[in-house]
Amino acid sequence: MLAIVIFGATGDLSQRKLMPALAALHEKRQLPECRIIGFGRKDLTQEKFRALFPGLPDNFALEYVRGDYGKPDGYAQLAEITRGAENILFYITTPPEVYGDIVQQLKTAGLSEEKKGWRRVVIEKPFGQDLASAKQLNELLHKVFREDQVFRIDHYLAKETVRKLNSIKGSVGKSWNKDNVDHVQITVSEDLGLEGRGGFYDQTGALRDMVQSHMLQVLALLAMEEPAAVKDTRAEKAKVLRSLVVPEAHDIVRAQYATGSIADKSVAGYLDEIGNPSQTETFVALKTGVANNRWQGVPFLLRTGKRMKERYAEIILFYKDKSGVVMPINPRPGMQKPESPEGHEVLMAKVLQGDAHHFPSAEEIELQWAFIDKIRERWAELHSYAAGQPGPDSAAELMQRHNRSWIN
Repeated sequence: MLAIVIFGATGDLSQRKLMPALAALHEKRQLPECRIIGFGRKDLTQEKFRALFPGLPDNFALEYVRGDYGKPDGYAQLAEITRGAENILFYITTPPEVYGDIVQQLKTAGLSEEKKGWRRVVIEKPFGQDLASAKQLNELLHKVFREDQVFRIDHYLAKETVRKLNSIKGSVGKSWNKDNVDHVQITVSEDLGLEGRGGFYDQTGALRDMVQSHMLQVLALLAMEEPAAVKDTRAEKAKVLRSLVVPEAHDIVRAQYATGSIADKSVAGYLDEIGNPSQTETFVALKTGVANNRWQGVPFLLRTGKRMKERYAEIILFYKDKSGVVMPINPRPGMQKPESPEGHEVLMAKVLQGDAHHFPSAEEIELQWAFIDKIRERWAELHSYAAGQPGPDSAAELMQRHNRSWIN
């Protein structure tokens, strides 16, 4: 018998992503017989809790435990409910400041002990705000769980193109290395603004929200050596992350969107949306590289922004013979989007299988934050761009200095 315990079960992520993913796995008969227990601070009846998730199958076993994340009472009830479960998955979707309380209370209640079967814990991003906080969180987790029990969610790793990067490498007919490749562009363009995440986003910004996690993981998968076995994937990614070249200050651009228009509709600027003065960036472009034998000297150019003209994400690899490979992650408007399961559905299936290579390791997380912290030490001026544009002029100028141009 499996028990899945969701902390922060009444929140937006559970309603929009997690519970629909579990329901989809249930419908496809890919979810073992289980009890799903929501744990939260709201005072809800079982009926009101279930009503948060309309459309769930009638035979979907769902129950609710009310408790304070830092107090033992709710965990004692949780221990009683899960007493007969052989395997237990703990899924933490709460704000990061209570991760420590939850993990410690799981240990105190004996819920983390593997008396029979397995215990696994899933953590949603953000996984820290800098290297120091990421290390602290890893240390806290490792006091209770082994590294092979910890699954850190990065939903970009569930996207079909990202999952198939290794097979794409083997199908293009040319080796991906410094002899053949001129440069690589990785772009994540979003047409939306804050969408109710203003408080979180203003404390985070584009560099920490997108580059630190999704984009560095994509870069690492693209640039890594083919692992000897699937289980070695994370070690190969870590080698790439350890070899990243920290950009010079003039190869880093940060900017914030101003009033503009998208699809012929006026769009407010970031400061109008947030409602107070802010130096938080909504756009980042940078030039980095991988200092190893395969990639030495090949520029990797990363760009991401909010309130851009279109929503898409893609990798473009340019060969020295002027040809190239376009790998859509989120296809541009008008392009056919492949039929594939939603990210949380894919990743939840991998967690249940114990397949860790789709999830960043503690080492990877810390290497990513070390890189990001060094960028934050170097950047200075905050530029501006009108909503609906592909970024500030300074991003185009960055490319011009290196005799290249973005593909917009």
